[in-house]
Amino acid sequence: MAKLSSREDRWHGHKLLGLYALLHFAYRYHAFFAGADDMGFADQNGWSSAASLAPHLLLQLSGLTFSIPRRRIVTGSRIWPEYRWHALVFTLRSLVLMAIASSRTIRDLAAPAGAQYLMSATQFHATTGCLLTRGRLSVQLVSLCVIQSAAFVMTLQRRGLITHRQDLCLYAGLLGFGLAVVLDDFSARGVLPVAFTVANAAAIARLDGGANKYILWAAVGLLLPALCAPERAAARGGNRMSLHP
Repeated sequence: MAKLSSREDRWHGHKLLGLYALLHFAYRYHAFFAGADDMGFADQNGWSSAASLAPHLLLQLSGLTFSIPRRRIVTGSRIWPEYRWHALVFTLRSLVLMAIASSRTIRDLAAPAGAQYLMSATQFHATTGCLLTRGRLSVQLVSLCVIQSAAFVMTLQRRGLITHRQDLCLYAGLLGFGLAVVLDDFSARGVLPVAFTVANAAAIARLDGGANKYILWAAVGLLLPALCAPERAAARGGNRMSLHP
């Protein structure tokens, strides 16, 4: 634990918030695989959900006090200013969408091209899930999990506790678990074929075709609600592919 100490966190507030976040993510994933509705959020009222999520925002804000390199290093496994601000924005996005309901950048990483592609494509499904938010918190929670856990994993590598390869494996695992929740949510709402196809098409257009990301997501944002409207989803039937018993 000594390697995780820093002069900016003299009173260990950031560490305690980080520990809470990790335990909270573990609890929600356990609830998901145990079959709890909406990762257990469905059994909570608005205030208890807000109380359980508030430390995540405090964790992200407390990270602004740490000294970090001014520029991104070649491996992409250190937190740098642009990443930190992106993480804060996406954390707020997740929390705001969760309230309404109740990237790490990969392509420059020192990783095999196939792994980069798959991890990048996975993020398109997460963003698609955010665009389709409706009355459920689980998809936003897994996005928050990836954002905050990725920063912790990078800290572990910077302190020499894990290797770059282990960093990539852990990050890929975070994306994989998140994708399972997103696809389960799509399936539960009867929009899996459409949402899965649109997310993959967007990934191909961006990663292979070099499409402008702002134009691409504006188009997806307009297209998805029409294709995945409740009446259309109901018409497709309720054959749900469950990922838990």
